[in-house]
Amino acid sequence: MDILGYLARPNGLPLLSPDRRISEEYQQPAVSPLGFVEPNVIVDGDVPDIPDVILISAPAAVGKSWLARYLSAETGNPLVDLGAFSVGSMHYSGLFAEVYGPEGIGRFVEMLRAGDATLIVDSADEALVRVGSAAFEDSLVDLVKLIRSSVKRQAAGVVILGRGDTIQDCAAQLELEGVRVLNARVDFFNESTARKFVKAKIRTSGGRPIAELDDFLSEFFSYVSQALDVKDFDGARDFLGYAPVLDTLAEFYQSSPNPMKLLQSLEVTEDSRHIWVLLSRVIRAVCRRETMKFGNNFGGDSQDKVEFARKVYTPEFQFRLLLSDGHSRKPEPDIPDDADPTWLDDLMERIEQQFKEHPFRVERYGDPSRRGVINPLIRFTSPAFRDYVLAWGLANLDGREVQTLVHYAESPQLNPTPMLSRFIFLDDVYTNDKVLSPAILATIADSLASVDETAGVRLWIAQSSAQEPLILRLAGGQGLVSDVELALDGTQELTLGRRAAHLVADVPDFRIVAGSGQAEFVLGPQSDITCATFSSEAAEVRVRSGEGAEPSTLVVDQLMGSTQRVVAPHAPALRIITDEIRFPWQRFHWEPNLGEESWRDLYFAGTLLKRLVTWFTRPSMGKGGLQFPCVAMDTILSKGRAPSDVFDFCKAQGYLTVRKPGPVYSLEFPFAVPVILSIYFEDENYVNFLREFIEWRRTVWSPERIQS
Repeated sequence: MDILGYLARPNGLPLLSPDRRISEEYQQPAVSPLGFVEPNVIVDGDVPDIPDVILISAPAAVGKSWLARYLSAETGNPLVDLGAFSVGSMHYSGLFAEVYGPEGIGRFVEMLRAGDATLIVDSADEALVRVGSAAFEDSLVDLVKLIRSSVKRQAAGVVILGRGDTIQDCAAQLELEGVRVLNARVDFFNESTARKFVKAKIRTSGGRPIAELDDFLSEFFSYVSQALDVKDFDGARDFLGYAPVLDTLAEFYQSSPNPMKLLQSLEVTEDSRHIWVLLSRVIRAVCRRETMKFGNNFGGDSQDKVEFARKVYTPEFQFRLLLSDGHSRKPEPDIPDDADPTWLDDLMERIEQQFKEHPFRVERYGDPSRRGVINPLIRFTSPAFRDYVLAWGLANLDGREVQTLVHYAESPQLNPTPMLSRFIFLDDVYTNDKVLSPAILATIADSLASVDETAGVRLWIAQSSAQEPLILRLAGGQGLVSDVELALDGTQELTLGRRAAHLVADVPDFRIVAGSGQAEFVLGPQSDITCATFSSEAAEVRVRSGEGAEPSTLVVDQLMGSTQRVVAPHAPALRIITDEIRFPWQRFHWEPNLGEESWRDLYFAGTLLKRLVTWFTRPSMGKGGLQFPCVAMDTILSKGRAPSDVFDFCKAQGYLTVRKPGPVYSLEFPFAVPVILSIYFEDENYVNFLREFIEWRRTVWSPERIQS
């Protein structure tokens, strides 16, 4: 779709007021970004002849701001960066008065109403997060008053760009105002535009010759398509056409002496880990190049000094520097014991000089180090680089440093991407054991929830017993990606930050705090949480429901918190199972229609079965269905990390058998695995199974066996 055809080509815009205090946030017009490749934009729904407002949604980190600048530069229309403002009921009226002055505001509003000018609005997400939905909706009402016209307009009055959920809220409010809206979304690049994107990145950065680039890209696209078990680029478009991945690929191509050889050497694995292993290798290759470069620069003709410098300026030390905020003590490198003392005289000065040119790092406007504390996560050239380095920091830094990183990751300046939730499970991210602080849960959950669709990938938090660590697991349509442990240190509380989507939290002894310090908390789609207490601390909760997805579910003993408003597209989008419901959650209270049977008994039985089956979803444990090595499972059962009662029931009733070679335990049920994982009471065979188990447990399973 050609968005430009719907925009005005203004002639005679009023001049910006010389007395305005707003400059960078309001450009007329913006400067087109260098090397910009126009993305694929798709229209959803009906297309009005001339819309009043164009809404453009896009996933995180695909270049919405670049698109906004491009639209402004190509048409000459003004661009406003909404993320710099606390919007409210008279925001746009006050903004236009500020930038155009009393003489120009009337002229500009007339042009908007006639369609002789189009206002480009960027960073709607940041504004919404900053002030909450009520104030944001008030600002939209103000904007509608300014552009509403009784005559046929020549072009759209406003273009608003944001993430899917923000644009959905805008559409709902504008519909109430009777505004004609064109809904569009930025799609992932197709193969042709992906190639153009990589070439443009390399050309604009003055990189290596691109004569052999097409062959390299063909090899890379083919490799990833095979890894994802799809036929071609289009089958893996949500990965291969994702701008941050292409950013990383361009940097890798430029920085590697022989990128084709490195690409061909990567070992293909059985599940989706190898995609992220590839990106990890790409990112680390860039850092190793920096290590080699610093060694050569620092060591000169002395090979011993070159080797010393390379041991100092490691990728891990670069990661520490990249995560430094200018406030905490500056990271210091590990110095080899046999180092020549004279080499240390100007070491840190030379490191600082080298680090200023690091390919992952960029100085933001108004962001020099001399100004004090800087959020280091806004200073990365690519979200892929940022998320990998952040994953490394969350996995390896100490408790206080991890808390600081979590704080920075929650900043409204940052848009989470799903990449962090993949990188955090890679083995090569961890220097020591794969054990994480529970403080990182909110950051990982925000990452996974940053996209509406995850191809079946879900984040699991499983409580095996009070004495064992929690298990954090990433699983999906292609099976389990990996596990890590959460070291609890005695805590019985977990925290969710801005969002919880595609999440299964099975922690019946824990308290979960959601949305603390946030104006809003977004729940869903596809979130199932079982806990002792759910404390919702955001003033507003927005419930999301994916197309065709089951409702999100809360099973809690106690529901509490300070939430005053819950917004949902429809009541079935959320089911709350609890004995005592409170304001404002009443319309979501749900009790299964199971006759005289206690739903709590059934839900308890369903939870036990789900805990057992999640161990069997790991593809590396056995091929051909739900299988798990006998010796490993016997150890897990003896430690109480899987429920032995439901295990023994399945064995007694023939649902669980032993197969050779291996030997392995194998599970087979007369209902689908998703029914088990979602505790879906609408499946008659599943409910009958649970009833049989409850009766068997009551009559056959002895209390002594339960205690043991």
